[in-house]
Amino acid sequence: MQKCINAFDQMMMYAEQVNPESVDPQLKNNSELQRLLVQFEEQWTLGTEHLLNPKHRMHLAAFGGLIDNVAERHVIFKNQLEQFDNQIFLSIPALAILYNLKDIVHRFAPSLSITAIVEEINKNSSTDRIEEEVLQLGQQGTPRYRLA
Repeated sequence: MQKCINAFDQMMMYAEQVNPESVDPQLKNNSELQRLLVQFEEQWTLGTEHLLNPKHRMHLAAFGGLIDNVAERHVIFKNQLEQFDNQIFLSIPALAILYNLKDIVHRFAPSLSITAIVEEINKNSSTDRIEEEVLQLGQQGTPRYRLA
């Protein structure tokens, strides 16, 4: 999805920079425009299912925001992303669970008080610390954070 958005952004930057009168009506004579259109078409084909469905698009955007936010605050995660580290296959699902814990508890254990769980977590550790421990989970094999 990000590649599709980037390809679209590149097309928009090209459109802002180019003089419309200088664009040849024959696409084959506009190599840069042709390259950008091909790139966008390839990425759009891959992202169509997710971008056209509003619910999928909303979830992907939120998830992408979560990934960006955590990467900005945690060097270990940023490095995993940039280096395509195999630990990312443990870190991303762990973060998804962490940030969807409320929904998971409501669905699978509706009698539990998620408020009490969140209060206990907040009392014992900051969000940054919990994220850091979740990210280290895959590298160490066992979680260090436990509810009292």
